[in-house]
Amino acid sequence: MAVAIILVSCVLMIVRRDVASQAIGFFALENGVSLASMVVAAGLPLLLEVAFLFDLLVAVVVFAVLIRVHHEQPESLSTATLTELRG
Repeated sequence: MAVAIILVSCVLMIVRRDVASQAIGFFALENGVSLASMVVAAGLPLLLEVAFLFDLLVAVVVFAVLIRVHHEQPESLSTATLTELRG
């Protein structure tokens, strides 16, 4: 089940071009990795769980900023405009 969640979320992040779908794919990937780690090592230390929560908090803040910036643009939520930022 965890492998299926990880694979589906990777496909969702790669195939979809709008930011909201990629954020949902990232959060699903985070849940899949957490589920896989719970299955592999049932007694994960508390420090590892706190690290997962901190990673999730950082991801939520980053995706919120990205979605807010894209909402200010009148065109769309497509990530195609991010290719202009490459150096």
